[in-house]
Amino acid sequence: MTRYLQTPDLARNMTEKELIDLGKSRVKNDKHLLALFKGFFRESFGREASCTGCTGFRDFDLLKEKYDPTKSRTAMRLTKYKVLYPREKILAYLKNGRVYRSRVSTLTDEFLSEFLKYASPKVYPNYDKMIIQIIEEEPEFTEMPAIEKAPKMESKPRQKKRRSPKKKKDE
Repeated sequence: MTRYLQTPDLARNMTEKELIDLGKSRVKNDKHLLALFKGFFRESFGREASCTGCTGFRDFDLLKEKYDPTKSRTAMRLTKYKVLYPREKILAYLKNGRVYRSRVSTLTDEFLSEFLKYASPKVYPNYDKMIIQIIEEEPEFTEMPAIEKAPKMESKPRQKKRRSPKKKKDE
């Protein structure tokens, strides 16, 4: 079993990446590493790390996300396609000898554009009818189109609504 000696000098020479590689529990249980973490967090996000003594220690995950983004953060939701397959169905295609699979409930636009190119009609006979493209892909412009200014509309001053006088009740 290898033991690491924790000294304040070792912690001062550490980078953010090295601190993250040590792990959440190690940083949380060492006061020098915890102080270093708070400094890195303040530099990165401009605020103090909240509740560093708690079991959650979510701010460590936030700093870790900066160096190692997970799939869930980078995946985009569907914006270009409407899928009519059931949510449980798994779609797959073969590209360059590799099989790419994804469940309908976790599809991305990137996966579907590749699926439409490489999907086998034998496996998915009506895939072109089950996946509808909502937004057509726009061609890239080489030059910026000229923008015409709309004619300025004259605005009328807003008039206040007049209330009808209140009817007096006979006493």
